Amino acid sequence: EIYFMNKYSSKAVKTAATVGMSLAMVLSNAAPVFAAASKPTATVCIAQDAIYGKKVIDAIKKDLKAQNLTLNTAKLNTTLGKTGETAKYLVANALDTAKTIEEILDIKTSADYGNETVSTLLASVVLCGDDEDQAVKDAKHLIGNSDDWTTFEVAVKNAIDQFIELSKSTYLNDDMITDGEYDGAKALYSELDAAKDYIKNIDPADTTTKNSGSGAGATAIAAYENLWDDFVDAIEDYEKSTIGTFVKAYVNALEDQEIEGVNVYDLVNRDVDFPRENLTALENFIKDVKNDKIADLKNEAKYNTVKDEEEVIEYIEGLETIVEEIKEANTLLKTSNSAYKDFKEVLTKVEDLAEKVDTLKGIKEGAVGYDDADLAVEKELNKFTAADVEKLQTYVEDVVNQFVTVKAVKRTTGNYTLSFENADYGRYLNDDDSFNEDLEYLMLTTVTKDEETSYYDLVLDNEGTSKAKLIKAVTTDIEGITLSSTLTTAQASKIVAAKKAYDELMGENSLYTLTLKEKKAVKANEELIKTLYFKLIMNGSVTQSGWVDKGNGNWDYIAEDGTRPSKWIASGANWYYVKNGTMLRNSWIASDAQGTRWYYVDDNGVMVSNTTVNGYTFNSYGVWVK
Repeated sequence: EIYFMNKYSSKAVKTAATVGMSLAMVLSNAAPVFAAASKPTATVCIAQDAIYGKKVIDAIKKDLKAQNLTLNTAKLNTTLGKTGETAKYLVANALDTAKTIEEILDIKTSADYGNETVSTLLASVVLCGDDEDQAVKDAKHLIGNSDDWTTFEVAVKNAIDQFIELSKSTYLNDDMITDGEYDGAKALYSELDAAKDYIKNIDPADTTTKNSGSGAGATAIAAYENLWDDFVDAIEDYEKSTIGTFVKAYVNALEDQEIEGVNVYDLVNRDVDFPRENLTALENFIKDVKNDKIADLKNEAKYNTVKDEEEVIEYIEGLETIVEEIKEANTLLKTSNSAYKDFKEVLTKVEDLAEKVDTLKGIKEGAVGYDDADLAVEKELNKFTAADVEKLQTYVEDVVNQFVTVKAVKRTTGNYTLSFENADYGRYLNDDDSFNEDLEYLMLTTVTKDEETSYYDLVLDNEGTSKAKLIKAVTTDIEGITLSSTLTTAQASKIVAAKKAYDELMGENSLYTLTLKEKKAVKANEELIKTLYFKLIMNGSVTQSGWVDKGNGNWDYIAEDGTRPSKWIASGANWYYVKNGTMLRNSWIASDAQGTRWYYVDDNGVMVSNTTVNGYTFNSYGVWVK
């Protein structure tokens, strides 16, 4: 048979294929184990839940130790209270009234520790771990036993009883299970599948069970070793021989089921829009499927009969993945999100800039008032500090771009239009969901019609020209330099930078508004800066700056202070990267030492954007996305 796996195909399916196990064995080895007092929801390994589960196990063991107990000597009705370790991991006030271990298994952990029931976290401990791990053994002891256990020893004795039942059964007399035997065999299988985890703990000489007699333990061990694998094969052979007649009908019915007007097939396979406000409806639908509460499905087959079939698993896990994605989307859109809180701190500057840009766009270039409006935009841009830019960029990349990204389209006229297109979580936005309209305006408004650069891009690119940086250049950076100083190379560079900063701050057309205190600090060094800068000119210390053509497409860049920098350089509509003053070509550039974002410059040294190069795709900001 050939199966087509969608993007939500389970880890369990892949694991089964890898180790050569049947899918039914993978899931049947997991799910029935957790059929005790608590009913965990995990059926595949969730690594983070396993980490949380181990923490809870350790906490329970510490609380039991405080009562001079261990997991093996404790009972289900042993109580834990709010003063212990376990309470720290549960929802608030869960143990204000002492609860039994059995009750704790059904209590949810806090949001910091998964917000799942304790039993579900312990299920992931088992599913993710090795049978020999102590944490796995502890988790199985807590949630993997039959309903009437009180201690680990009782669970072991139950295992003896159940495997002795297998030794007495007639299901394997003809090496096959008949139609009339299947229900009883399946029920026994479920019991044995949980009990087999305790086989290694059975004493062959044990005779204290209800099947007491000479060598009861040895009989159970022999039944496991000689009959269990054949019994599993017989169950699977029967199911394989009959299940094909109704699985397809069940899957077809499942695909046609609608959740808030969207059918399951489209929801899982076609990434159709599904507003996050439908989360509860989706969660309830999944529960109804598993509990056989949907008539169209129940008429075809019971869920427990088909739940191990690959196509059914793919759809259920596809729906469950969508649930998790919607929850993540909800978290991103919360006003308590740290990225949103930081964005709120720069919101006023975003609003002011959007207002000035809107005014500028309403005036025809060259008309009266255009230059003043353009200057007003520049002034608003220069109000963004490096810290402001970081907060704004983090919010856009970590929140906004999880839902929408900017798409640039070049029209036949040569002009560009910018619009939003859905990103990973865009399909989950409600009709009334929106991001700040002023931010959206800056992200979708081009600076010039024939270029795709937006005003949001300008904010990011304008980081290095903040007023605070310029004031620092004419004050703090030149402390200790006097009119009588014999300038070192480093000091000469500082004077050149100070002269440039002074002109930007105090020039007739300055884009910056200084407070009286700031203006006084800048003016205090006016004579020093101008005099020493003049000396540098007379001495020939101030040399050629800017781009220097080296031929064959190679260029160098010399800063005004004579240094050869390593940084991005904007020239016209393009961006170039120079390393030690030499323009890079056909090269990858990391945004930082950690390689958080990557950019690429082509043979002309130009940073590429909105294109694909050698199979690598770059967005409108030049960032490699896939």
